[in-house]
Amino acid sequence: MVRGVTISTGGSNPLSLGLNPSGPTNFIIMNKNEQLIKTLTESSLQMCQSTYNLIKLYKLEDSQMVLDWLDKLNELSVK
Repeated sequence: MVRGVTISTGGSNPLSLGLNPSGPTNFIIMNKNEQLIKTLTESSLQMCQSTYNLIKLYKLEDSQMVLDWLDKLNELSVK
């Protein structure tokens, strides 16, 4: 479809949307988007925690690389 959106629903027929979906269709898209964002944010937090656990294990808390990484995380946290 040109300038439209096609979403696979897992069945044999994909859901095709126009340019301005509304009502229940819009809710389904937002719900799926929110679930994707939730999954990504949870995964990234787990990765950050795992990374920091390794940093502590190898006693790298004061290395410049780690300090730069923590600065970047802090910048994101205040946006």
